[in-house]
Amino acid sequence: MAKFFCVFDTETTGLPDNKYAQPVQLAAVILNESGEEVDSYNCMVLPSIIDTTTYHHAERVHGISLLQLVKDGTPAATVANHFRAWWIGHGRPMLLAFNSFFDEEMLRRMGFEPKGYFGSCIMRAAAERLGRTTGRISLDGAVRRLSLQTRSGSHHHALEDARLAGRVAHALGMFA
Repeated sequence: MAKFFCVFDTETTGLPDNKYAQPVQLAAVILNESGEEVDSYNCMVLPSIIDTTTYHHAERVHGISLLQLVKDGTPAATVANHFRAWWIGHGRPMLLAFNSFFDEEMLRRMGFEPKGYFGSCIMRAAAERLGRTTGRISLDGAVRRLSLQTRSGSHHHALEDARLAGRVAHALGMFA
């Protein structure tokens, strides 16, 4: 029986230290042990609270305008339920994120907290393997240092970042 991993990423309204920060995009890929993509999930999330005074900083990172978010977003609780069903449909694979501290908190804020299914932090594993003393390295830095395919644009996109993080995890042997 094949073993699967779920690598996910979020784009948000701000950083987790802001109590109003919420996900605006949730994406994930299901990868097999060989690092091949089996399935993907991608949804724009309409948060229950948006701090419009700070949102413009987040928009510069992910490029999702407030207008686009209101027009195309799905309420966070609905996204959490759909994501949960999608994840369970793949056998509840271990959940990995590049910056697990950040992205796990964003899932919790949506109401999705699968206890016991969060795996190791890809960022910490990459930093350790690549000789960083701080325990931190950017996703783009890890991708470059491991000579993997780079980002296609200047903005962060949750699905692309989940795919890049999956390549990093696979290159680090985290699927073994």
